[in-house]
Amino acid sequence: MLLQARPITALPIAPQIEVPQGTWEKDSSHYSEPISPFAATTHLLEDGQTQAMLDEWGLMPDRVSVRVIGHEFYVHVEPDDGGANPPPWWVLGVVARLLPSMRRKLKLAQRAVDGGLLESLPAHWESELKPKLERELRTYIELDLTALDDTRRDRPASRPPRVRGPLENIPDAGPPVAATGHV
Repeated sequence: MLLQARPITALPIAPQIEVPQGTWEKDSSHYSEPISPFAATTHLLEDGQTQAMLDEWGLMPDRVSVRVIGHEFYVHVEPDDGGANPPPWWVLGVVARLLPSMRRKLKLAQRAVDGGLLESLPAHWESELKPKLERELRTYIELDLTALDDTRRDRPASRPPRVRGPLENIPDAGPPVAATGHV
């Protein structure tokens, strides 16, 4: 139901959608519904964790970008093949052994596997990261906003929650928009 105090005099203007270069795939697995501009600003904070994971684990993509296009989340992976079919597996095997950047990624991936990084992450999450995040979130939930004056209400009571773990060397991107209330 919509209650409007005055008659509708104009219809909404369709959004201008700028389609970026390259191949972008809709991220319906994480965001199945259209997203509001405010939610987009809180979700699109670049905190460097994805790039750090790509670099530390030796994963094949050079970069993963996320962008809102027409109120929907889209993902772009570089290098971009322009939507072409991938080459046969043996071509990738030869290229991976010839290119220095690919050999470097393969060494990093081998180090991550040999070091047990993938096996240790779930236990690290359950034993350390999840309880820490729950404690930090509980402090925000229990915070009495009515007791704060205007100057305290505009900034977080403490640092916003940040999940850290094996990627401790990631620089802090500052407080998220949702924690500060600023858009």
